[in-house]
Amino acid sequence: MAYELWSIAPPNLPTRSRLYSLLPMGIGSALVESLTSYMMRLAEAHAVSPGTLVRQEVFPNLAVSPKRLSHASLHSLNGLSPCFARWVRILEELTARDDLRALTLLPWRGILASDGVSRRHRAWCPRCYEERRIHGPAIYDSLLWTLASVTACPRHGVALNECCPHCEKRSLPLSAQSRAGFCSHCDGWFGSDPPVPLRDESGRNLESCLQIAREIGELLSIGAAQNQPLHSHFGHNIQRAIANWAYGNRLLFCRIAGVNERTLIEWLSGKVLPSLALLIRVAHNLSVPLKRVLIDEIPADDPVWIQARASVEAERANSTIRRAVSRQRFEYPVTRNSLWALSPRERAAAKAEVKIAMETALKEDVPKSVRDIFRSLGYRHCVMGRYWFPELYEAVQLKRKRRFDRYHVELQLALSETPPPTVTQVAQRLGVTINSLSRACPELYARLYLRHPDRRNFQIAKVEDALKNAFEESPASLVQLASRLHRNADKLRLTYPELCADLHQRYIAHQSMERRRLDLIYEEYVREATGEIVAAGKYPSCKRVLSFITMTNPLLTSIHLTGRALKRIRQEVAQIVPAISELEVPKLTTIN
Repeated sequence: MAYELWSIAPPNLPTRSRLYSLLPMGIGSALVESLTSYMMRLAEAHAVSPGTLVRQEVFPNLAVSPKRLSHASLHSLNGLSPCFARWVRILEELTARDDLRALTLLPWRGILASDGVSRRHRAWCPRCYEERRIHGPAIYDSLLWTLASVTACPRHGVALNECCPHCEKRSLPLSAQSRAGFCSHCDGWFGSDPPVPLRDESGRNLESCLQIAREIGELLSIGAAQNQPLHSHFGHNIQRAIANWAYGNRLLFCRIAGVNERTLIEWLSGKVLPSLALLIRVAHNLSVPLKRVLIDEIPADDPVWIQARASVEAERANSTIRRAVSRQRFEYPVTRNSLWALSPRERAAAKAEVKIAMETALKEDVPKSVRDIFRSLGYRHCVMGRYWFPELYEAVQLKRKRRFDRYHVELQLALSETPPPTVTQVAQRLGVTINSLSRACPELYARLYLRHPDRRNFQIAKVEDALKNAFEESPASLVQLASRLHRNADKLRLTYPELCADLHQRYIAHQSMERRRLDLIYEEYVREATGEIVAAGKYPSCKRVLSFITMTNPLLTSIHLTGRALKRIRQEVAQIVPAISELEVPKLTTIN
């Protein structure tokens, strides 16, 4: 019988890493995982919180270890900030991986500006979370969701959510208790929220938002797949565009692209890197794909530039039409003397337009002043209104003065209210400025202004009554009372020291009684559970006792209170056993 030869040489084992070499998700695709999500999953794989992982593994390897973790600044961990590039290298060393750089925007460092590229709070697609939970292989946050310019999910065509569907709070990208797919405040599942209709503050429609998300996702997939540094052709493309189809006119290009000329000069000189938001605007206005305008060298005969040249021609034609219309428009004189230098036909046209404007203003509830009417028509002074149309002039002035009666009535009503409103509140009711009220009714304005002490005393008495009524309600902390009254707790302590002290003592006493009541309840259940566990021949540990009483009463879930009750019971048993032994065991006597 023949036997195979076994090699006794030791196998070549890979280098062992300090942390689990967790596989990142989606590398090379538009939905590549973010680094903050990877840290959440890495912490979960080691059964610790992200805060513990950062404090015990990342901080000791930094050149200068921070005293505490500022979670609000960790939104830049997925971006282009150079201070977090060291974090990426540390995590790669701890996990023995070399692809964690692809989970950030660091491949685009030196091409894009780092300011304003990342969100300060988490955003997510509920449908993506639900799919990843059901089909796997893992629940994670996409890097695409962390970018401020992305407002929609390109996979499902829905808006990204920012508020938890359970507690309606926003979460930071990475906090001490963060979990992928769950709220860091209430631990609620993000995938259960139905997607909301897409709304974009910049006025873009759904298709435009989805197109932006797709183009940025294409950039992320390119950055993750490239092992070599990326090169930007943005400056050369812009220079070629200005020279070829903008005819060397920088202002014309800026008008079409929607950017400032100073910004364009800084881009071309290399002093400032373009931001992602402005790049999206330029690519959208020029109808050029974002990837091509940024990293592709577009030749002059490319169809993309031909289409952009058509946009330039349309803009030049519109500019020509606007200039022609502006030249045809009648330029009104700004002084009385130059008015009489006009021909009778031009003077008649000016009078007719002024008359129409005054009649239109007279139909309004509060017409504009004659001065504003003339200035809107190009006049510097309004003296001609009184000579041309004296009746219309007086009617406009009279109707404008009637608004003072409304101001007078509103101020009188405000003085009779208890408490009297502020001058600002009255001005807001009327829709006017405070200066208008002071000029129209100076006496009533002064009287209302001097009622400020009365208003303050009324508010103090109102809050004092509310604090006194709090003694008749269930005890609450001063912070809770201040929140109900829309006041600051520290200011309440300064203004009502005795009432606040009594309320605090009442709350402390109530809390003590409540704790005592809970201790008695837990002690009763723990005694019963301990007896049954000991009778079954098992050791009554704290976790075993808690699981037993939870089956009896599901509302009792505190391991802290269970441990306290169990400790008291053990102390009682320890005191009883020696006493029994002293009674039952007789003392030995010596026999002579």
